[in-house]
Amino acid sequence: MIDDSLSWFSEDDIDVKNIISIKNLHGYVIPHASTKYTGKIISHTLQFKPFKKFDNIYIVYLPIYDKKNVRERYYHEYYVPYMSLKYCMKKYWNIKRKIKFIPIDLKNNKNKNKLKISNSLIILSVDFSHNLPLQQALKLEDKASHSLMFQNLEDNEYNRIIDHKHIFEYLYDNLIDKYQFQWIGRTRSPGLKGVGYLSFLLRKNNDKKNIDGY
Repeated sequence: MIDDSLSWFSEDDIDVKNIISIKNLHGYVIPHASTKYTGKIISHTLQFKPFKKFDNIYIVYLPIYDKKNVRERYYHEYYVPYMSLKYCMKKYWNIKRKIKFIPIDLKNNKNKNKLKISNSLIILSVDFSHNLPLQQALKLEDKASHSLMFQNLEDNEYNRIIDHKHIFEYLYDNLIDKYQFQWIGRTRSPGLKGVGYLSFLLRKNNDKKNIDGY
């Protein structure tokens, strides 16, 4: 049996530098495509280490396939963030205690009512535009990103590129209004019509130190 997990995650793709511990960091939005394409943006995002102590990591995702497609044990939407965080915590964050990973599968309603942020990180597994020319994708992603930061998920052209906006709807339904997203990264898969990958920090207030914009 071929180990298809190797096509989704490789430690060689993750290279975190300049670890920065910041307060009021409670989670991330990171992509779920193969780390061959997303390793750099995941590394860039995970250089921001939560100052708070946490014991759980929730990964919220919405599978595209009916069956688990990584070693018949995982959906790739869960597997890529899971392995990236697991590897980063051990190698770069120097966390030696046991951390519990809790999958929240919105398609199959797994652990859907368990979200608690007090001693946890929340990971949203999300890609953005698919199979669009670069300039069109950038315009739509810009609008979608600002829409997310203002918790506006109405059905329109730019919000439809979010894969998938139900993940954000779930978060907004379960968190109070004091939390917001800080957009920090963007990249794209190769090709004329690629896939857009954006990343965000989930933070509790407007701590504007060392931040150029929201």
